[in-house]
Amino acid sequence: MRRAIHWTGSGLLVLATLHLSGCGGNALNPGTVARIAFLSDRTGNLDIWVVNSANGALFNVSNHSSGDDAFSWSPTGSQLAFLSNRSGAWELWVINVNGTGATQLTSSGGTVSGRPAWSPAGNLIAYEQNNDIWVYNLSNSTATNLTAGNGNNMMPCWSPSGTQIAFASDRGGNWDIWVMNANGTGVTQLTSDPLDEFRPVWSPNGQKIAFERGSDVWVMDANGANPLNLTNGVGTINRWATWSPNSQSIAFERDGDIYRIDANGTGLTQLTSTGDNFSPHWSKSYAGNSFITFMSSRSGNPEIYIMAPNGTGVTNLSNHAAVEELPVWSP
Repeated sequence: MRRAIHWTGSGLLVLATLHLSGCGGNALNPGTVARIAFLSDRTGNLDIWVVNSANGALFNVSNHSSGDDAFSWSPTGSQLAFLSNRSGAWELWVINVNGTGATQLTSSGGTVSGRPAWSPAGNLIAYEQNNDIWVYNLSNSTATNLTAGNGNNMMPCWSPSGTQIAFASDRGGNWDIWVMNANGTGVTQLTSDPLDEFRPVWSPNGQKIAFERGSDVWVMDANGANPLNLTNGVGTINRWATWSPNSQSIAFERDGDIYRIDANGTGLTQLTSTGDNFSPHWSKSYAGNSFITFMSSRSGNPEIYIMAPNGTGVTNLSNHAAVEELPVWSP
């Protein structure tokens, strides 16, 4: 199943398969240069671009006439895993962040989908294929099906330790959040609500998991205990949770604006109020600071922006008439 986002030009964003996970990985040793990868069709088709948030320097990493799509940073920030149909079918690829070394990893016949998730150790990439979660081992170039046809499974997200993968599955009759060991053993159901649940995202300290239940953002302990509704039915839809570096707060999207809230349910703050704003992603700490990147239509078309966690210092990094979307900070 492919993700497609179309800007209508009238201020309306149409999302055709809300399939991508908000899981952006976990960096062990954050660097000093804060970069953001994003998708852009400024060349006439989707490519993966990287922008340096300090000086605005832009680079087309994938730069191919075929479509390139959902991506994930390697833990070192030196590579990107992504989906591409440049071989004639949608497959999993990797590429160096300087645009060299593009390598096709899978030959599924076009059944790879969703956003790949790179393990914290950097040797494994989790991805979706034929409604199962697979892991590609970069050390020996082998792929393993971890869910083996037990219902539909998607949105893998690695624990910061790299020992577990949280994911969404409908194997129990509706979509719930599950967890398994990195080798596919120890599969455990964490939620069992009648409402569908998606997009599990581990906190950086590994103690909690944020997720979507129905139209709300929830948080629970990593073992499924103590679930807490952070958004309490306010707004039409709340989604795309992303954790602060200290695991104390969550930013999320609500009805075209970005909010933040503490993980205990207090301190709700609206961060944006201009244009339509989507898909926030919170950076790790760089020189003692962190920032939130997001997509916004405030300039008339979707662009990539950053802001401080209190909503100040909003800055446009992409500045182009094309559609720019789904920004993700580097490790």
